[in-house]
Amino acid sequence: MSCCHVSCEDLGLSTKENDTFTKGQCPFCCNRLTYVIYRIVVAFSYIVFLILYLVRFMQEIGFRLFIYVTSWSVIVFSIYNVIAMLNSIIFTRSNTEEEDSSKENAMTRDRAISSNGPGTIGRQVNERIFNQSNAFQRMVVKRRIQYKMSTNKKTQWLLFNISCNTSFIISTVYWTSVYVLNLYDKPNTSFDFVDIIHITVIPSVLSLIELVLFATPVHFVHFHYTWWFGLLYVFFNVVYWLTGGTNEHGEHYIYDLTDYDEDFLTAIISVLCLLIAVVISQASMWTIYCLRMLVSHQKPIVCQDNTESVEINVPIYENLGFESPYATVM
Repeated sequence: MSCCHVSCEDLGLSTKENDTFTKGQCPFCCNRLTYVIYRIVVAFSYIVFLILYLVRFMQEIGFRLFIYVTSWSVIVFSIYNVIAMLNSIIFTRSNTEEEDSSKENAMTRDRAISSNGPGTIGRQVNERIFNQSNAFQRMVVKRRIQYKMSTNKKTQWLLFNISCNTSFIISTVYWTSVYVLNLYDKPNTSFDFVDIIHITVIPSVLSLIELVLFATPVHFVHFHYTWWFGLLYVFFNVVYWLTGGTNEHGEHYIYDLTDYDEDFLTAIISVLCLLIAVVISQASMWTIYCLRMLVSHQKPIVCQDNTESVEINVPIYENLGFESPYATVM
């Protein structure tokens, strides 16, 4: 695949190296132990915050807490970090066991070779045949590589795209509308301010750290996953409005911009702007990723060739004294 070509397979979740989801981009700045510790700290921190956040607001506004996109975003971000933590621990443990097993198998193989001699008669005969220079013709063919990823790493990659995009968009919209345009009230208490920081600031900062320091790949075309997430929320928003649902203030809409009764056109424009914002956010993530790969002297995932060259020996049957099975019967 060239850098200017995107196939249908790129819309899915498949990559060449599965370990890119469980390590840093550069070992000298983020080794395996540092990565695992980071994952554990962030995952447990946000699980504790999420529990406190849900308990506090469930007591104040009940299940209306779940009608807001900020609640959806922080829940997705927390789940993503838990899955990333589990994957990093599982991969580190399995990788260590695999290295120990490889060393043990190598020692066993060496002992077997030293005790059994240089080889059997059959092996010597094969070597004599295959070493004939005129017996085989060497050819190079290309084949497409079929990459396989585990479900847990696909889930991590999926949630990575959604959590990064939603974090960036929510941070931009909130801080612009509250502190620049003054459309909404600022937090009144220290508890409210702490909640705002944990929902609209820290996720964006941590997502930016992952984009810069960690090896998780980014596909520009993966913006469609966040689109589906956004459209799911829009569908919920419309159904909630049609069924007469209200926000915490008793108003028949969740957000001012989604007041379908008063200004249906503005609500539709807001949804379209949301979809455009997702594309811009994914493009920004992809740009940061490409710069990271450039600094690391590696190719971005979109520029990596997903085919491999394989050398095969095509037998020349006439020189081996056999009749070719491909000969045309007259």
